[in-house]
Amino acid sequence: MATAIVLWAMLLAMILYVKFSSHFRKIALFASLCRPNGSRIWRLFRLGFPIAMAIFCEVTLFTVVALMLAPFGAENSGQPPDCAQLFQPGIHAAALHRGRVTIRVGHSIGEGLPDHARVAARTGLMLGIAVAAGTAALTVLLREQIAAIYTEDMNVITLAALLLFFAAIYQISDSVQVIAAAALRGYKDTQAIFYITIVAYWGLGLPSGMILGLTDWVVPRMGPQGFWVGFIIGLTGAALMLGARLKVIYGRFATPLSLQAS
Repeated sequence: MATAIVLWAMLLAMILYVKFSSHFRKIALFASLCRPNGSRIWRLFRLGFPIAMAIFCEVTLFTVVALMLAPFGAENSGQPPDCAQLFQPGIHAAALHRGRVTIRVGHSIGEGLPDHARVAARTGLMLGIAVAAGTAALTVLLREQIAAIYTEDMNVITLAALLLFFAAIYQISDSVQVIAAAALRGYKDTQAIFYITIVAYWGLGLPSGMILGLTDWVVPRMGPQGFWVGFIIGLTGAALMLGARLKVIYGRFATPLSLQAS
């Protein structure tokens, strides 16, 4: 209910701002209504639907794992706190999640500057890896202190510190897959993101987590730790496949040698 109230309030506030702000007054967005353009709507749907489904696959993976961990009890099913990753999502929000890489790559491609698009994508990747490496190191070094912020139960602190170690490992691969996907959106290669996400999360991450966490097929049953290893496998697979796809796209949009010479 709180989320619904906040989102509706945000919508109304945005409408009022766009309608009465002097910045948007010259645009006159509400001056007249246009009939829906079926072809444009379909084009946007084909571009956006794979992105939405990729996000759906990622979110539902964590939701399903949370449900699978419920039988282990509250002490063993809790996930480690996210404060260890505050800096990394902050950089992502500023440069990546808000579409900065996507926008820069898309603008460069639209202007006929594929080399600039490649630089934007690679810069985003290097920035993300650097920040993830730093936050991963801090997570490993301060994992017990971070867990102690949220509880005084030593059993919970011990388990959370172990899970934070796994969280530190997957931060780098998570950064690579997030930024590579953002760059691919700029190239409008959204279907590849969808297919790779399904394979990585539901074909690699979830099955491997279930096998390691709930069975003795490979190693003795690991419980919650097994699912975190599954997250690492899934995110690493996504990072490798999205990175490989991005390299293929680089070749497709490479500047011809004749144009480079001129």
